Amino acid sequence: MRIYGSSPLYNYVELVFRSKKLFIVSIVLATVIVSTVMALRAGSYNATALVLLSGTEKTGPQEVNRDERGTIDFKINVLNIVMKDPDFFKEAFKNAGLNQNMSDAQFDDFSKEAKKALTVTAERNTLVLSIRWKNGDTAEKIINAFYESYSNKVLDLERTTGAAEVTLLNKLVAVYTKKQQDLEKQVADYQKRHVESSLTNFETASVEYQRQKMAVNDIKNQLDVARAKLDRTKSLLVVTPKTITDIIERTANRESPQYTLLLSKREDIQNKLADLRLNHFDSYPPVKQQLSLLKEVDQQIASYDKVSNAKPTKADTRKTKERESSNPQYQALDQQVATSQIDVQGLASQLRNAEDLLKSYQLRAGQTPKEQYEYQELTRNREIYSAFRSNLMSKLENANIDAERDDTLHRKQLAMMVRPKAEPEIMGVKGALFFAVGPLLGLIIAFGFSLLSESLDHSLRTPIEVEKYLGKPVLAVLPKMDPSRDNPRRALGGGDTRPTIPSA
Repeated sequence: MRIYGSSPLYNYVELVFRSKKLFIVSIVLATVIVSTVMALRAGSYNATALVLLSGTEKTGPQEVNRDERGTIDFKINVLNIVMKDPDFFKEAFKNAGLNQNMSDAQFDDFSKEAKKALTVTAERNTLVLSIRWKNGDTAEKIINAFYESYSNKVLDLERTTGAAEVTLLNKLVAVYTKKQQDLEKQVADYQKRHVESSLTNFETASVEYQRQKMAVNDIKNQLDVARAKLDRTKSLLVVTPKTITDIIERTANRESPQYTLLLSKREDIQNKLADLRLNHFDSYPPVKQQLSLLKEVDQQIASYDKVSNAKPTKADTRKTKERESSNPQYQALDQQVATSQIDVQGLASQLRNAEDLLKSYQLRAGQTPKEQYEYQELTRNREIYSAFRSNLMSKLENANIDAERDDTLHRKQLAMMVRPKAEPEIMGVKGALFFAVGPLLGLIIAFGFSLLSESLDHSLRTPIEVEKYLGKPVLAVLPKMDPSRDNPRRALGGGDTRPTIPSA
């Protein structure tokens, strides 16, 4: 325990002189540290921005409903959230392109340092963004990047339709657009595959099948008639001679013109009869009429032949002459057979084509319900997806309108009124005062340590301390003596240089 003299000032002065080395070292160290800090600060830049949180350019308290989005309290709450989110800063700086020419580890360190250096102060309805950085351009970019990300975050939360909903609507529109395009392509491909057989319903296909079936039956009937006519004509052709022989009888004295007329008439009737038999049976009335006329003419010719076959007289000498010629009835029948064969062949070919078409109609009528169902399903799905897409497009358009409106309102309510501009840090009078703090701080530290050392030192240094501590007078005091040069304690740096006080 230290016992001081009668004068406190004397004791403090003595304390300073005894601890002069400690005072010198403390003052020098404090001055060096302060100078180093100020030198580092001298190469930095300060950037500050002012952000307005309300829809007016006037600062100060505004009367707003705190429960609604868009209020100042809401923006402050969002600010408190993002300031505690390190990923927010990294994303903000990455969006601003501040991660260029940096590795992931370097960018992480940069983000942490920028987050520590950035200071955000809320003053009523304004935000003050400030930063001290070693590069002026980077300081401005950091503030701008933080403001843009913070502004977009507030906008996304204040929107009537959030960005997530807009993104979802865009994805759904893209999905349903792709589906509608696929269905349009499927419908087009289906129509292309059925271009030769147009799509019809089952009733229409059944009617077409029945109509074709009746056409086939009609062709069959015509073919049967043609074949029957051909067979009948062939049978007549077989019994009809190819040629005929005309017997011309003449008298030596006279000729019978009536007989010649009958022969010519019979030939005409035979030709007409042959023409009628080409297309009609013997039961046909005109055919019956010609047969009746032919019979009458034959009877008349027979009566003339009977008279001619009588025994001739000397005065009535007869001359008989035979003439062979082509039978016109045979020729007509032969021509009719050729024509009938052509008709039969044409009808047979027509029948085959009609039967093939009937089979296709039958197959088509069987496949029509399935095809109709498939086509209706494709068109129904196309209409459904088209309706969905139109509805989503309408919602997306409304969402974009709401987003544009909210964005405009947000830009008015959250705006950077003072853009950041980096300026080098100037020391000035404040810097000079800060330099003076170094020695003063050293003196305070040294004085404190000296007091601490004195309070822990219990040695007696002066006669007054001895008399007060022991309660006895001091008889003598040995003078302070320096150790000799040969003293080994001095060579080692030891030795007590204080005066020795003998014991009482």
